[in-house]
Amino acid sequence: SHKVLAKRCIWFFQLYILNRRLAIFASYGSNHWGYHFRESFFDKTEDVTMLALKLCDPTSEEGRRCQERDRKRIQSRSRSRRYTYVGRKPIPRFYPINLPYGSSPFAMASRLGLEAVVEILLESQLQNCDARGGISSRTPLSHAAEAGHENVVKLLLDTRQVDVDSRDSQQRTPLAYAAERGDAMVVQLLLDTGKVDVDSQDITHRTPLSYAKWNGDKKVIQMLELYKNRGRADPDHTTRSSIEDSHVR
Repeated sequence: SHKVLAKRCIWFFQLYILNRRLAIFASYGSNHWGYHFRESFFDKTEDVTMLALKLCDPTSEEGRRCQERDRKRIQSRSRSRRYTYVGRKPIPRFYPINLPYGSSPFAMASRLGLEAVVEILLESQLQNCDARGGISSRTPLSHAAEAGHENVVKLLLDTRQVDVDSRDSQQRTPLAYAAERGDAMVVQLLLDTGKVDVDSQDITHRTPLSYAKWNGDKKVIQMLELYKNRGRADPDHTTRSSIEDSHVR
């Protein structure tokens, strides 16, 4: 099961820190622990959740080692494959797009979709849940929206302490990332706040709607168009009601 694999991944990686001969096990652990943890739905009270928090913290020994291994993995793959694709957009593989290196534990946990870890960080109030970090100056909400982690996006929005329409160094918003991904659930959550600008342009003059059209997701396109055409005319209007009225599936 995912729970067993998540625990083994974290355990092997911790052993690797003490014994480098376990590198083959640590390689799988550092690459896949986040996926198995996310699919296990661990509770925030479980011991393994605290271990996961350490792996998300770039200031801890475990977190530093894990990020180093993942960075090397991406760079080594870039030598054999020049590009990866997000939708139909080619992105150079050498650029570390997978994880927000050097950012806060909030950013890492949000990117990986670790709901239990995000809950711990929110309750501790020791970390700023809207802090920008990394070379792209992105917030945890931006990372969660791009990765399509609906539950984490909801947790962050429920705090009412995050800038829903924050812009990174490329002037892209969480809505733009979610629209490019074609994630209707995340787009819905962001639109329902009533605090997003569907006409916001990034440095390439592209909007969330243009990204959605590029991706070709008809549902997301219609959601954004409804919000743009009707949402602003009625401040109490919600995108959800418009979607239901128009029978979008």
